[in-house]
Amino acid sequence: MKKIAFFLPNFKVGGAERVTVTLANYFVKSYDVDLVVLNDIGELKGELSQDVKVISLNVQLMKKEIFGLFKLSWYLKEARPEGLICVMWPLTIIGVLANILTGYKAKVIVTDHTTFSKTKWIKNRLKKFIFASSVFIFYRLAKHRVMVSNSAARDLEKISWLKRNSIRTIYNPIPTPKNKLINSDVVVKRIITVGSLKWAKNHELLISAFKIVNEQSPDTELIIVGEGERRPELESLVEKLGISHAVKFMGLQTGSALENLYINSSLFVLSSHYEGFSMVIAEALSFGLPVVSVDCNYGPREIINHSNLGILVAPDDKDALANGVIEGLNQSFDTDKLRERAKFFSVEKIGKQYLELFK
Repeated sequence: MKKIAFFLPNFKVGGAERVTVTLANYFVKSYDVDLVVLNDIGELKGELSQDVKVISLNVQLMKKEIFGLFKLSWYLKEARPEGLICVMWPLTIIGVLANILTGYKAKVIVTDHTTFSKTKWIKNRLKKFIFASSVFIFYRLAKHRVMVSNSAARDLEKISWLKRNSIRTIYNPIPTPKNKLINSDVVVKRIITVGSLKWAKNHELLISAFKIVNEQSPDTELIIVGEGERRPELESLVEKLGISHAVKFMGLQTGSALENLYINSSLFVLSSHYEGFSMVIAEALSFGLPVVSVDCNYGPREIINHSNLGILVAPDDKDALANGVIEGLNQSFDTDKLRERAKFFSVEKIGKQYLELFK
């Protein structure tokens, strides 16, 4: 049986990590699968199939990823996987280098899950040059380069001087929900958002917009799922705006607990500064949950590609987002069409696209 390996930082909750666990669980039905991590900490490890073998390189300093180079090279020599999927720069660079060092030449696929030109650190000229140079040199040595949306792929090509269409798009997969039925008996109009509490997700915008929504519709409630360094600031903002009674911070939620929150909600809202794809939008659609999203770069527009799937509003505009939420709560959506769109991102469909790359 063929062996496929993934190379990932750890199992902490994040979009790229969730995608990797989903793909690994799908691949292991037909292949031997190793999931190589710098260290095996994180909540998502519990969602990994027992048939997937976890290989920890025991690199504890997450800012010192290069320490995993020789350990990964050793792994490749010993395990000799046919394919290696490296997730997120700079682990992508380390994967390519390790493959060169071994002389074994596994089929390496490098994949990223963000829009690099929109990140804060890319504004530093030295960091931008190091990033762009490393991508330009080493990504061309991989068998395939993958991004999670068309626009993000073109963005990376431009920033790193790669040839146009040298990066292909494979959207993120979403697992099939165990329970698809939205609870129509919920009295409170419950708005949900899911994502790490960090600058890129722009929860401040959503909270400010929800203040407007709650003033007009006191029976609304905002559920914020996720954890991160900005939680104290966000909680302080909620208190300052006087909406603590209507906003709940749920922390990290996975598996059936997260599904239950989707099922018992009325509307999903995304307020990010930028996205590579936005898997949570596709996830919400899979439950038949309507979506209101800012039209940020780049993912949402490629998922909500028709008005009957959701509402897109101008980014960084709390009034526009508030109006979109109010419209979304009052509009009738065809849940079957929402779920049908979500099938485009099923793990079976996306998993087959990845497996095609190894042929």
